[in-house]
Amino acid sequence: MASATVFPDGRIEDKHLKNLCALFDVVHIGMPWVMEPTPAMIELSAMGLLKIHRPEAPIPSGLDPRTLLNDYKNWVMYGNEKSFSSFAKAALLQTTEESRWEISQAVKQMAGGGESQTGSPDIYPFALLHLYQQVQEDKGTADRALESINISGSPLAEALGEDMEPELHQTSLGNDTVSIPIQEETLAEVLESWCSIFGPLLAENQVAVTPNPQIFDLIVERVEERLNKDLVSASVLKTTKISLPSCENLLTQEFTLPPIAEMRKKLGQIFSRISNDSDSNKVPGLEEAMEALNGSITSLETTGKAMVELKIANFTKLMEDNVKKHEFLRFFTGKLIMTVK
Repeated sequence: MASATVFPDGRIEDKHLKNLCALFDVVHIGMPWVMEPTPAMIELSAMGLLKIHRPEAPIPSGLDPRTLLNDYKNWVMYGNEKSFSSFAKAALLQTTEESRWEISQAVKQMAGGGESQTGSPDIYPFALLHLYQQVQEDKGTADRALESINISGSPLAEALGEDMEPELHQTSLGNDTVSIPIQEETLAEVLESWCSIFGPLLAENQVAVTPNPQIFDLIVERVEERLNKDLVSASVLKTTKISLPSCENLLTQEFTLPPIAEMRKKLGQIFSRISNDSDSNKVPGLEEAMEALNGSITSLETTGKAMVELKIANFTKLMEDNVKKHEFLRFFTGKLIMTVK
């Protein structure tokens, strides 16, 4: 039985959610207080395919992080700071009576090396996760809008009678092209915040999944730094890439059909092979296992032509003595880390 934990997002796109629920017996996701699940999450949760976990402790001081989201949206229109984690720290220093100008000045002070003396440090992880979620969803909305223009053409060009179709077909506006990366320092703080609240979830499942490739790359980079202490024998951490027909068009009722159960079983075998993999460049038996998995998926007529891309890194060799006790990496020791797009 293969199960997965989604991090550090509290909500993910429906297409990613459906693919994960098709490939895993149970998908676990940590959701901060006040954040609401999507309709698809509610439906899949009722079917037992998704388990939503809330923090054990309530939000300190009764503060609603949603108010910070509104302040942040207003603030980014006037400020030019790079880190929303700096905004969260600054906002937590202020009372509701203080102006946005004072919040901005506090952010600039911290950006210049000033120290944060927040009066409610326990709320910071919650606020940061809410801000990260908002940024990810806003970026997703922008990506979909640009993709729609790429497919249908520009409404302005159409109104002006211009033929833009050839140029649009020559230029691909994929997620990797339009997405603006977040600072690594901020992503590290997001991971620390998520692990401080939901870290124990990782211990219960074999696979940790992030829908953000930048998060995946950051963790792989940090692990490589810990494992390659000897520069003479330093090596790049091997990752395994898998391309599968997408299950995003399946009806939720179809997730209980025997072909889906067979898919999950075969994917679990693939994960076992990757976990037990040696240092060789080729995972033994992976091609045969992939052929069997693809055969199970293509037997479902409703999968369509879309593809889902998985990238998997094996952290089973990452031991606790490779990381410090206060680092978020300690939660990922002995796990498979996967990103999906």
